[in-house]
Amino acid sequence: MKFLLPALWLSCFAFQLKAQSYPPDLIGEWALVDWTATSPSGEVLNPFGDDPSGRLFYTGEGSVVLVLMRSDRPLFASDDPSERTLEEIEMAFHSFFTYTGRFEVNTNEALIEHEVELCSNPNWVGRTQTRYYELIGNTLVLTTPPIETTNTADEAVKHKLVWTKVH
Repeated sequence: MKFLLPALWLSCFAFQLKAQSYPPDLIGEWALVDWTATSPSGEVLNPFGDDPSGRLFYTGEGSVVLVLMRSDRPLFASDDPSERTLEEIEMAFHSFFTYTGRFEVNTNEALIEHEVELCSNPNWVGRTQTRYYELIGNTLVLTTPPIETTNTADEAVKHKLVWTKVH
């Protein structure tokens, strides 16, 4: 018991240091304002349409949750899950994206690394998603490194997501 209290105090102190190592303005809830993908040739795409919806949450304990969707997602014909058509399921999957996990911030390089633990895309589970970030007042801009996609003639596109602080 004699050593338990100092060990407990040290673990709480270490937790507080970890929580305080993030830029304070980053922690909180963010609403998606804009999402574009730009190819090396300059073609600009809107992956989830002209008015995408999304939320991004960063906690002081190092957790991240991201949810994105098309705002014009079509409804299913029925509320009964057993009556979904393959076309409806495919459209729902392609118009919604989410993941959660842990994050680390490298303030010197303006990088955030998302360690994906759960994801609507099973290929991302266990992988790190690197984002360049810029915090300007209540605006957070996240930019990806070039990502290859078949939608742009096999060119690597850079995604740019603009967020505004909710709280």
